[in-house]
Amino acid sequence: MGSLNEAIAKRELELELVYHCRSHPPLGSSLGLPERTDPDTKHVYDIDVIDGTLTLEPIQSSGKMRYAILKGNIRLHDSGRDDFSYSGSVECLVGYDREAPSFKFMRGTFDGMYPRQGRNGGIRDIRLVAAFETTTE
Repeated sequence: MGSLNEAIAKRELELELVYHCRSHPPLGSSLGLPERTDPDTKHVYDIDVIDGTLTLEPIQSSGKMRYAILKGNIRLHDSGRDDFSYSGSVECLVGYDREAPSFKFMRGTFDGMYPRQGRNGGIRDIRLVAAFETTTE
């Protein structure tokens, strides 16, 4: 295995995450967009897969921490049967302990378009901008 510096050397990452957000509201509902619900159960669909290509680039070290920028385009798929998804760009600051390859925190933004079916049946895109933060603590 390479050194810790090699662990976050600039590179492109293919992203395919199985994402479970059962304890968090869907991104769209957090921003006032109507939630997509299962017509049978009336439960809100979860985001269950996120895919895309991201670039991870180290930017600096400070004390016990190392930092990198993670950015690229992603597509979020929900758990509905109709293959619904929406996409956008993401840019994050990622913080690592100097002595560990896993991240300690991630702060970022999402900027994308959310397809919304109108009353007349047509689809219009609504701009969706969000800030997020996650920690391992």
